[in-house]
Amino acid sequence: MLSDRVGQVFAAEVVDVRDDDVRVQLREPAVIAKLQGKAELGSRVQVRVAAVDLDARSIELELLP
Repeated sequence: MLSDRVGQVFAAEVVDVRDDDVRVQLREPAVIAKLQGKAELGSRVQVRVAAVDLDARSIELELLP
């Protein structure tokens, strides 16, 4: 879904926080992913698509400052 968007930045909302991991939901396209970082539950953040593995059905996002 996002394999052609590596490097792009998206708006997201933090939907879960656990230790050093946060789970975010992108607004468009509708994707939920876990990433390392610190953010408050419910906060709006910017994330960059770092990598996509279609075979593993995984996406790596980076939390932007």
